[in-house]
Amino acid sequence: MTHDVAALCRFLLDYLEKITAELTAEDMVTGTGGANPPGWILGHVAIVADYAGPYLKVPRKCPAAWHKAFGPGSIPSRDMPQQTAAEWVAAIRAGYEGVLAALPTADETWMGEPHGVPILAGSKIETKGQLLSHILTTHLAIHVGQLSAWRRTQGQPPLF
Repeated sequence: MTHDVAALCRFLLDYLEKITAELTAEDMVTGTGGANPPGWILGHVAIVADYAGPYLKVPRKCPAAWHKAFGPGSIPSRDMPQQTAAEWVAAIRAGYEGVLAALPTADETWMGEPHGVPILAGSKIETKGQLLSHILTTHLAIHVGQLSAWRRTQGQPPLF
């Protein structure tokens, strides 16, 4: 399973890099149709890798200010931490690669234990292993999809 999850995560990271390659500083703070702007989405994706870290004894990589600006309940604003798309992607890659490197060391019994994350209570994501798989694939895919949709609303052509 870890090999498949790692392959899917790396595919998404490569796609993320492609769809953000031409984002400008103004794009980073421009929402459209009520959607979050690319800068907030990228900041959020960056910090989520940090949420996986404690499960695998991987230290946080993102500053505390990012967690405040892009965490649950945060609201996008022009005052949020600013990075270029390339800087965000580098931070995201560093976080996710750290988690992927530690994933094979996770004990199978431990992976089957309940994750205890309140926001996911009652969801189909019940175990620590499922939570890590979600962080590395479906959660990342949701936000990559948002960026892809944002890109298309700006008149850019599809990449595939």
